[in-house]
Amino acid sequence: MSGELDMALALLRTENGLAADKRARVRLLDYMALLEAWRDALGLVSGGDKMFLERRHVADALSLAPYVARQTARGNGLLDIGSGGGLPAIPIKCVLPELPCTLVERSARKVGFLHRVAAQLGFSDVVILHGSFPDVMGAITASVITARAVERPQRLGPEILKRMPEEGVFLCQSDPRKWRMPGMFHVEHITDIWKQKGLRRGTLSRITHKKTENVPRGTVSRPPTRIDTVL
Repeated sequence: MSGELDMALALLRTENGLAADKRARVRLLDYMALLEAWRDALGLVSGGDKMFLERRHVADALSLAPYVARQTARGNGLLDIGSGGGLPAIPIKCVLPELPCTLVERSARKVGFLHRVAAQLGFSDVVILHGSFPDVMGAITASVITARAVERPQRLGPEILKRMPEEGVFLCQSDPRKWRMPGMFHVEHITDIWKQKGLRRGTLSRITHKKTENVPRGTVSRPPTRIDTVL
């Protein structure tokens, strides 16, 4: 155990320039121990994934950390919708301990687990909201939004984009091509070293507002650009 975790931490240091140090590793191991202890009672991890906690869940979550760090360096924190057992927000917070996080979860039992995690890991700037998005919160102020394992992402995705700040980023781990997007957005389909090494289990897209420009009257607007990004 911890082979994929150590590989992920090494990538954060060598490829992404993040200080994923021994303290981050201890926090991650403590978090994984909590997931192991409570996963069956609270349904935190599906049955088929129990033997692949590091690769399919923790390393997968850490693969978002470079994009979160880049975006939040100039703005506000992270909003994670449908946090469940804390994925991907808690692993990201373990390696970015100064990152303010807001977690939204509708299950009262999982909310209790998230409070336990935040207390045990010493995270004082994690806000945990019990309820459904968007009912449980007001305007979004976070610089980055994640929603890893929500039901009906084709419905939730457009709701997130309607409320996303102009300078915000939605790191989407479902296929946005299945949505009907409100407005105009740039969609970057990311293929990076994390995907190449098998440490990200699915897709990742970076969705941002399309910048408006002053164009001559009569100019035909084009659809949002879709880019494959290799980092």
